[in-house]
Amino acid sequence: MARRTRLLPVTLLVLAAVARAQEPTPPPLPTMEPLQDQPSSAPVEPVQQQPSYAPVSQPVQQPPPTYAQQCFGYPSGMYLLPLPRVSTGLAVSGSTSRSGNGGNGSSSSGSSGSASGGGDGKALLVIAVLVAIALPVVIYAFDDEAAPIVQQRFGCPSFHLDLQGGADTGVAFPGARPFGQGRFTMAFGYFGTDVQGDFSPAAVSTFAAHALLRIFPRQHVEGALSAGYRRMVVGGQVRDGFDVGLPHRYAFWRDDLRMLGLELRPSLQFGPAGIDAALEAAFIAPVFELLHLRLGGRVFSYGSAIVFGGTAGLTLGI
Repeated sequence: MARRTRLLPVTLLVLAAVARAQEPTPPPLPTMEPLQDQPSSAPVEPVQQQPSYAPVSQPVQQPPPTYAQQCFGYPSGMYLLPLPRVSTGLAVSGSTSRSGNGGNGSSSSGSSGSASGGGDGKALLVIAVLVAIALPVVIYAFDDEAAPIVQQRFGCPSFHLDLQGGADTGVAFPGARPFGQGRFTMAFGYFGTDVQGDFSPAAVSTFAAHALLRIFPRQHVEGALSAGYRRMVVGGQVRDGFDVGLPHRYAFWRDDLRMLGLELRPSLQFGPAGIDAALEAAFIAPVFELLHLRLGGRVFSYGSAIVFGGTAGLTLGI
Protein backbone atom coordinates (compact mmCIF):
# COMPACT_ATOMS: atom_id res chain seq x y z
CA MET A 1 0.00 0.00 0.00
CA ALA A 2 2.75 2.31 0.83
CA ARG A 3 4.45 1.45 -2.41
CA ARG A 4 1.34 2.31 -4.38
CA THR A 5 1.14 5.55 -2.65
CA ARG A 6 4.68 6.52 -3.79
CA LEU A 7 4.08 5.49 -7.42
CA LEU A 8 1.03 7.72 -7.85
CA PRO A 9 2.90 11.03 -7.71
CA VAL A 10 5.54 9.79 -10.06
CA THR A 11 2.94 8.61 -12.55
CA LEU A 12 1.23 12.01 -12.48
CA LEU A 13 4.52 13.83 -13.17
CA VAL A 14 5.25 11.61 -16.16
CA LEU A 15 1.81 12.15 -17.63
CA ALA A 16 2.11 15.90 -17.19
CA ALA A 17 5.47 15.95 -19.00
CA VAL A 18 4.09 13.92 -21.90
CA ALA A 19 1.06 16.15 -22.23
CA ARG A 20 3.24 19.30 -22.35
CA ALA A 21 5.43 17.77 -25.03
CA GLN A 22 2.43 17.09 -27.24
CA GLU A 23 1.04 20.66 -27.10
CA PRO A 24 1.06 22.27 -30.64
CA THR A 25 3.51 25.15 -31.19
CA PRO A 26 1.85 28.54 -31.86
CA PRO A 27 1.85 29.68 -35.53
CA PRO A 28 4.50 32.25 -36.55
CA LEU A 29 3.54 35.90 -36.45
CA PRO A 30 2.81 37.47 -39.86
CA THR A 31 5.59 39.72 -41.26
CA MET A 32 4.83 43.44 -41.77
CA GLU A 33 5.24 44.57 -45.39
CA PRO A 34 5.37 48.26 -46.41
CA LEU A 35 2.05 49.70 -47.44
CA GLN A 36 1.72 50.61 -51.12
CA ASP A 37 0.44 54.10 -51.99
CA GLN A 38 -3.13 53.72 -52.94
CA PRO A 39 -4.54 56.12 -55.53
CA SER A 40 -6.84 58.61 -53.89
CA SER A 41 -9.81 60.15 -55.55
CA ALA A 42 -9.32 63.44 -53.66
CA PRO A 43 -6.52 65.74 -55.06
CA VAL A 44 -3.61 66.19 -52.77
CA GLU A 45 -2.46 69.78 -52.41
CA PRO A 46 1.30 70.27 -52.59
CA VAL A 47 2.97 71.44 -49.47
CA GLN A 48 4.44 74.91 -49.97
CA GLN A 49 7.86 75.38 -48.55
CA GLN A 50 8.64 78.54 -46.67
CA PRO A 51 11.55 80.58 -48.06
CA SER A 52 14.76 79.94 -46.24
CA TYR A 53 16.08 83.51 -46.69
CA ALA A 54 15.43 86.32 -44.26
CA PRO A 55 12.93 89.07 -45.27
CA VAL A 56 14.47 92.11 -46.94
CA SER A 57 14.34 95.24 -44.83
CA GLN A 58 12.30 98.12 -46.26
CA PRO A 59 14.29 101.14 -47.52
CA VAL A 60 14.41 104.14 -45.27
CA GLN A 61 11.99 106.84 -46.40
CA GLN A 62 13.79 110.05 -47.29
CA PRO A 63 12.15 113.34 -46.28
CA PRO A 64 10.86 115.47 -49.18
CA PRO A 65 13.26 118.15 -50.42
CA THR A 66 13.00 121.58 -48.91
CA TYR A 67 12.01 124.61 -50.95
CA ALA A 68 15.63 125.78 -51.03
CA GLN A 69 16.76 122.40 -52.35
CA GLN A 70 14.05 122.35 -55.02
CA CYS A 71 15.01 125.79 -56.29
CA PHE A 72 18.75 126.03 -55.65
CA GLY A 73 19.93 122.47 -55.03
CA TYR A 74 22.72 121.16 -57.25
CA PRO A 75 22.46 118.95 -59.19
CA SER A 76 18.79 119.78 -59.55
CA GLY A 77 17.69 116.25 -60.47
CA MET A 78 18.42 115.06 -56.93
CA TYR A 79 15.63 117.25 -55.57
CA LEU A 80 12.92 116.59 -58.12
CA LEU A 81 9.47 116.20 -56.58
CA PRO A 82 7.39 113.26 -57.90
CA LEU A 83 4.75 115.62 -59.25
CA PRO A 84 3.71 115.55 -62.90
CA ARG A 85 3.37 119.31 -63.15
CA VAL A 86 4.65 121.83 -60.68
CA SER A 87 5.11 125.56 -61.00
CA THR A 88 8.83 125.57 -60.70
CA GLY A 89 11.17 125.82 -63.39
CA LEU A 90 13.95 126.71 -65.40
CA ALA A 91 14.14 130.41 -65.77
CA VAL A 92 14.69 130.40 -69.39
CA SER A 93 17.70 132.46 -70.20
CA GLY A 94 15.92 133.64 -73.25
CA SER A 95 13.33 135.15 -71.03
CA THR A 96 15.84 136.11 -68.50
CA SER A 97 18.18 137.86 -70.79
CA ARG A 98 16.22 140.18 -72.85
CA SER A 99 18.89 141.12 -75.32
CA GLY A 100 16.52 141.47 -78.14
CA ASN A 101 15.56 144.47 -76.29
CA GLY A 102 14.84 147.36 -78.30
CA GLY A 103 15.69 145.78 -81.49
CA ASN A 104 18.96 146.76 -80.31
CA GLY A 105 19.93 143.61 -78.91
CA SER A 106 22.87 144.87 -80.68
CA SER A 107 22.44 148.18 -79.17
CA SER A 108 24.50 146.68 -76.55
CA SER A 109 27.34 146.55 -78.84
CA GLY A 110 28.54 149.98 -79.11
CA SER A 111 28.16 149.38 -82.71
CA SER A 112 27.05 152.32 -84.45
CA GLY A 113 26.20 150.67 -87.56
CA SER A 114 27.29 150.97 -91.00
CA ALA A 115 24.97 153.21 -92.81
CA SER A 116 24.00 150.62 -95.27
CA GLY A 117 20.69 149.81 -96.23
CA GLY A 118 18.15 152.52 -96.56
CA GLY A 119 14.49 151.70 -96.55
CA ASP A 120 14.66 148.28 -98.24
CA GLY A 121 17.15 146.85 -95.78
CA LYS A 122 15.20 148.11 -92.81
CA ALA A 123 11.91 146.78 -94.22
CA LEU A 124 13.47 143.31 -94.64
CA LEU A 125 14.76 143.45 -91.09
CA VAL A 126 11.31 144.31 -89.73
CA ILE A 127 9.82 141.37 -91.63
CA ALA A 128 12.50 139.03 -90.26
CA VAL A 129 11.74 140.22 -86.72
CA LEU A 130 8.00 139.60 -87.16
CA VAL A 131 8.66 136.07 -88.49
CA ALA A 132 11.00 135.37 -85.56
CA ILE A 133 8.24 136.47 -83.17
CA ALA A 134 5.50 134.38 -84.83
CA LEU A 135 7.45 131.13 -85.28
CA PRO A 136 7.80 130.12 -81.59
CA VAL A 137 4.09 130.78 -81.04
CA VAL A 138 3.23 128.19 -83.71
CA ILE A 139 5.75 125.64 -82.42
CA TYR A 140 4.58 126.16 -78.84
CA ALA A 141 1.02 125.22 -79.77
CA PHE A 142 2.11 121.75 -80.99
CA ASP A 143 5.01 121.06 -78.65
CA ASP A 144 5.05 118.50 -75.80
CA GLU A 145 5.10 119.28 -72.10
CA ALA A 146 8.47 120.16 -70.65
CA ALA A 147 10.46 117.73 -68.51
CA PRO A 148 9.44 117.68 -64.82
CA ILE A 149 12.65 119.39 -63.70
CA VAL A 150 12.01 122.28 -66.12
CA GLN A 151 8.44 122.66 -64.88
CA GLN A 152 9.53 122.51 -61.26
CA ARG A 153 12.14 125.24 -61.61
CA PHE A 154 9.76 127.56 -63.46
CA GLY A 155 8.09 128.62 -60.21
CA CYS A 156 11.38 129.24 -58.39
CA PRO A 157 13.19 132.56 -58.12
CA SER A 158 15.80 132.72 -60.89
CA PHE A 159 18.74 134.98 -61.59
CA HIS A 160 20.69 135.16 -64.85
CA LEU A 161 23.74 137.16 -65.76
CA ASP A 162 24.81 137.40 -69.42
CA LEU A 163 28.27 138.75 -70.19
CA GLN A 164 29.42 138.99 -73.78
CA GLY A 165 31.39 141.05 -76.20
CA GLY A 166 32.07 141.37 -79.90
CA ALA A 167 32.34 143.79 -82.78
CA ASP A 168 29.84 145.63 -84.99
CA THR A 169 30.10 147.56 -88.19
CA GLY A 170 30.12 151.30 -87.52
CA VAL A 171 27.48 153.91 -88.27
CA ALA A 172 29.49 157.05 -88.73
CA PHE A 173 32.75 155.46 -89.89
CA PRO A 174 33.48 152.20 -91.74
CA GLY A 175 35.18 149.30 -89.99
CA ALA A 176 34.55 147.13 -86.93
CA ARG A 177 33.76 148.69 -83.58
CA PRO A 178 34.27 146.65 -80.35
CA PHE A 179 31.62 146.56 -77.65
CA GLY A 180 30.80 144.87 -74.36
CA GLN A 181 27.39 143.87 -73.07
CA GLY A 182 25.94 142.94 -69.69
CA ARG A 183 22.40 141.86 -68.90
CA PHE A 184 20.92 140.88 -65.54
CA THR A 185 17.54 139.17 -65.25
CA MET A 186 15.38 138.24 -62.28
CA ALA A 187 12.23 136.15 -62.59
CA PHE A 188 9.70 134.36 -60.42
CA GLY A 189 7.00 132.22 -61.99
CA TYR A 190 5.28 134.10 -64.78
CA PHE A 191 6.85 137.48 -64.07
CA GLY A 192 10.31 138.98 -64.27
CA THR A 193 12.43 141.98 -65.12
CA ASP A 194 15.77 142.67 -66.78
CA VAL A 195 18.32 145.46 -67.11
CA GLN A 196 20.78 145.71 -69.99
CA GLY A 197 23.77 147.89 -70.72
CA ASP A 198 25.89 148.03 -73.89
CA PHE A 199 29.13 149.95 -73.79
CA SER A 200 31.42 151.01 -76.64
CA PRO A 201 33.92 153.86 -76.99
CA ALA A 202 33.31 154.23 -80.72
CA ALA A 203 29.90 152.76 -81.50
CA VAL A 204 26.33 152.57 -80.17
CA SER A 205 25.91 152.49 -76.40
CA THR A 206 22.59 151.37 -74.97
CA PHE A 207 20.60 151.25 -71.77
CA ALA A 208 17.40 149.19 -71.54
CA ALA A 209 15.03 147.94 -68.85
CA HIS A 210 12.03 145.65 -69.34
CA ALA A 211 9.22 143.89 -67.57
CA LEU A 212 8.80 140.24 -68.56
CA LEU A 213 5.65 138.18 -68.89
CA ARG A 214 7.03 134.67 -68.98
CA ILE A 215 5.41 131.78 -70.82
CA PHE A 216 5.15 128.36 -69.18
CA PRO A 217 7.96 126.35 -70.81
CA ARG A 218 7.42 123.52 -73.27
CA GLN A 219 9.80 120.73 -74.14
CA HIS A 220 11.43 122.56 -77.05
CA VAL A 221 10.33 126.20 -76.66
CA GLU A 222 10.56 128.62 -73.76
CA GLY A 223 10.48 132.39 -73.62
CA ALA A 224 8.79 135.59 -72.49
CA LEU A 225 7.08 138.71 -73.75
CA SER A 226 9.19 141.77 -72.93
CA ALA A 227 8.12 145.40 -72.79
CA GLY A 228 10.03 148.43 -71.57
CA TYR A 229 12.31 151.34 -72.38
CA ARG A 230 15.44 151.42 -74.55
CA ARG A 231 17.86 154.25 -75.30
CA MET A 232 20.59 154.11 -77.97
CA VAL A 233 23.33 156.73 -78.19
CA VAL A 234 26.10 157.19 -80.75
CA GLY A 235 28.10 160.38 -80.90
CA GLY A 236 25.66 163.14 -80.03
CA GLN A 237 22.63 161.32 -81.50
CA VAL A 238 20.00 159.64 -79.33
CA ARG A 239 17.23 157.24 -80.32
CA ASP A 240 14.92 156.06 -77.57
CA GLY A 241 11.41 154.80 -77.12
CA PHE A 242 9.12 151.94 -76.11
CA ASP A 243 10.63 148.53 -76.81
CA VAL A 244 8.68 145.25 -77.18
CA GLY A 245 10.01 141.81 -78.07
CA LEU A 246 9.78 138.05 -77.62
CA PRO A 247 13.11 136.64 -76.44
CA HIS A 248 12.96 132.83 -76.57
CA ARG A 249 14.94 129.61 -76.89
CA TYR A 250 14.67 126.42 -78.91
CA ALA A 251 15.96 123.44 -76.95
CA PHE A 252 17.52 120.73 -79.14
CA TRP A 253 18.80 118.61 -76.23
CA ARG A 254 18.27 118.64 -72.46
CA ASP A 255 19.95 116.92 -69.54
CA ASP A 256 18.66 118.12 -66.17
CA LEU A 257 19.01 121.92 -66.54
CA ARG A 258 21.78 121.71 -69.13
CA MET A 259 20.60 122.57 -72.61
CA LEU A 260 21.94 122.73 -76.14
CA GLY A 261 19.89 125.08 -78.25
CA LEU A 262 19.37 128.31 -80.16
CA GLU A 263 18.42 131.60 -78.53
CA LEU A 264 16.65 134.34 -80.51
CA ARG A 265 15.80 137.87 -79.37
CA PRO A 266 13.62 139.73 -81.87
CA SER A 267 12.35 143.19 -80.86
CA LEU A 268 10.87 146.41 -82.17
CA GLN A 269 11.43 149.90 -80.76
CA PHE A 270 8.91 152.71 -81.22
CA GLY A 271 10.00 156.27 -80.49
CA PRO A 272 9.86 159.92 -81.58
CA ALA A 273 12.56 159.27 -84.18
CA GLY A 274 10.74 156.34 -85.75
CA ILE A 275 10.83 152.54 -85.61
CA ASP A 276 13.96 150.45 -85.09
CA ALA A 277 14.21 146.67 -85.29
CA ALA A 278 16.72 144.18 -83.90
CA LEU A 279 17.34 140.44 -84.15
CA GLU A 280 19.98 138.65 -82.11
CA ALA A 281 20.79 134.93 -82.36
CA ALA A 282 23.16 132.77 -80.33
CA PHE A 283 23.92 129.05 -80.08
CA ILE A 284 23.90 127.94 -76.44
CA ALA A 285 26.07 125.05 -75.20
CA PRO A 286 26.37 123.84 -71.57
CA VAL A 287 29.59 123.86 -69.60
CA PHE A 288 27.82 122.56 -66.48
CA GLU A 289 24.35 123.01 -65.03
CA LEU A 290 24.73 126.67 -64.10
CA LEU A 291 27.03 127.92 -66.87
CA HIS A 292 26.48 128.05 -70.64
CA LEU A 293 28.60 129.26 -73.54
CA ARG A 294 27.04 131.44 -76.21
CA LEU A 295 28.22 132.24 -79.73
CA GLY A 296 26.23 134.14 -82.35
CA GLY A 297 25.54 137.39 -84.11
CA ARG A 298 23.03 140.19 -84.47
CA VAL A 299 21.63 142.78 -86.80
CA PHE A 300 19.76 145.96 -85.87
CA SER A 301 18.78 149.30 -87.31
CA TYR A 302 19.85 152.74 -86.18
CA GLY A 303 17.61 155.02 -88.15
CA SER A 304 18.20 154.13 -91.80
CA ALA A 305 21.55 152.41 -91.05
CA ILE A 306 21.74 148.62 -90.71
CA VAL A 307 24.37 147.30 -88.30
CA PHE A 308 25.80 143.77 -88.36
CA GLY A 309 27.98 142.17 -85.69
CA GLY A 310 29.24 139.03 -83.97
CA THR A 311 28.99 138.16 -80.28
CA ALA A 312 30.44 135.62 -77.84
CA GLY A 313 30.17 135.21 -74.09
CA LEU A 314 28.81 133.33 -71.09
CA THR A 315 25.49 132.95 -69.30
CA LEU A 316 25.51 132.23 -65.57
CA GLY A 317 22.13 131.26 -64.16
CA ILE A 318 20.71 130.11 -60.85
